[in-house]
Amino acid sequence: MAKPAHARVGRVTSLAAKVVRPSSVVLGLVYALWCYVGRAIVVTGSCTGYLHDGRHVLLSIAFLVTAWVLLSLVCGILLAALDALADLPRDEGAGASPRHFLGTFAVLLVCWLPYVVISLPGAINFDYFNQLSQFFGDRPLTNHHPVLTTMVFGWLYELGHALGGARVALVLTVAVQVVCLAAALAYAQLWFRRMGVPRVARILALVFEALCPIYPLFARVLVKDTLSVVTVVLFATLLGARLWQEGRGEGPTKSTSAPSLALCGILCSLTRANCVYLVAAGLVIALPYARRSSRRGLALSLAAVVVAYGAWTSLLLPALGVRPTDKALALTVPLQQTAAYQRYAPEDVADSEREAIQGVLKVDYDQVGSLYDPATVDPIQSQTDADDPMRLSAYLDAWRAQGLRHPGIYLDAFLRGNVGYWYPLMPYDSIQDLDYSQNTVEYHYQWMKGIGYAFSGQLSDLANVHTGFESARAALGELTRVFAGMPVLGLLDQPTFYSWVCLLLGVWLLTRRGRALPVFVMAGMVFLVECASPLHASMRYALPMVALLPVLLCLSLGCGTRTNHGSM
Repeated sequence: MAKPAHARVGRVTSLAAKVVRPSSVVLGLVYALWCYVGRAIVVTGSCTGYLHDGRHVLLSIAFLVTAWVLLSLVCGILLAALDALADLPRDEGAGASPRHFLGTFAVLLVCWLPYVVISLPGAINFDYFNQLSQFFGDRPLTNHHPVLTTMVFGWLYELGHALGGARVALVLTVAVQVVCLAAALAYAQLWFRRMGVPRVARILALVFEALCPIYPLFARVLVKDTLSVVTVVLFATLLGARLWQEGRGEGPTKSTSAPSLALCGILCSLTRANCVYLVAAGLVIALPYARRSSRRGLALSLAAVVVAYGAWTSLLLPALGVRPTDKALALTVPLQQTAAYQRYAPEDVADSEREAIQGVLKVDYDQVGSLYDPATVDPIQSQTDADDPMRLSAYLDAWRAQGLRHPGIYLDAFLRGNVGYWYPLMPYDSIQDLDYSQNTVEYHYQWMKGIGYAFSGQLSDLANVHTGFESARAALGELTRVFAGMPVLGLLDQPTFYSWVCLLLGVWLLTRRGRALPVFVMAGMVFLVECASPLHASMRYALPMVALLPVLLCLSLGCGTRTNHGSM
């Protein structure tokens, strides 16, 4: 028998209230603006590129309204789905044994293994050979690359070389990376099980980690970012577990105690310089979520991280003769804006500004405009010497003055420099660090020898290392390109996908007062780091966001929320 019309209307109204909510409307507007501005940046080079005549203004308005409506609807459906997941039966405190850890660990290894095997003895990133050269004394040891990961790579290479030469050394390092990354993700799954995260969410997270191509990509690439993201996953997991315990009125266990959080936070900070911001932000935001009796422990963890990082970078490394990071590396945004200014407004430069800018350059001022590359700051950054405080101060004064005169140039330069982290339809060839199938030992060895790297001593054996499976690697490279072009699934190869989903989870946490909000703040710090990075779209810089996404999803459901259907 059909239900009364008013009952059907009531169901429709209830469903509409769940889908159409203020938070979904705001998210839809943000995403629509990112799509519009990003498209304008990619196609025209300016965020106002489509606003030069009445016809394009009308088309822009039509696009924005349509995108806003559609994206608001999608966001509403996803937020309602999160509500439904949060309301599934929970089993807090469920047993989590070594068997569960090993099962997850084995699933990840089996799914990643084909990618790893065809790339042996490992895909190479330029930074890895640079760090080995520093470790073995061919190059001065600097803090440009984290010294801790330089030491780890060097020690693993020495051990592997003693066991069987350069090839064994590279394979050993890849194996350590694969095992550490899989173990960190499996450990996180143990905590999700203890928290009572709905089984469907845990399975979804595991399937994502096992099948998303970004994980095996960086598991097999010899690069500092892989070890760093292992520590990010561990710290986020332990912080989330501590927040879960606080919500239950329980004291911390040994693994979530203040010393453990401090130790993990310090390790995270020392494996990549900008990770100290993630750790500090997460701990600061966690303080209000802790019971009064526990806040002191979290505050001490925060203090320990900050003091240890400061002592490492400002006292210990200089005492050991390690060169500090070039200050120009911290000027990514200003230098890109300066180069763009000289490209597009060379006639509006005061003599004092010209002199100040010349003071930090290694090349003639007249070449600055030609060094502007919207996709990377490397051309201008490599020709900058900002170590003199007086010259740096004068340059920053000139930079501010020019920005006040032509803010549009500065805005476009900034947006073009990070568009790939918030615009979801970047061309495949414009995204860095997606395909390492041809980044072989032979290629990097010959190329870096050609630009002056000595590769002496134990490193000389790299000349005899050969990468096999050439046809399989070529096929993998082609499959990567095909995958990136697939509808929906191809979004997994867009750094923006992870930014968008993490933002959606963060808004959901805010509207439900979720206790996992500090972990979302960590993801937010990753986004800020991306926006100030030297590349306009790089999956390597987005890697922490990729790894945090399934962790944030499960912690959002596990740490505790206040159901608030339809109101926000």
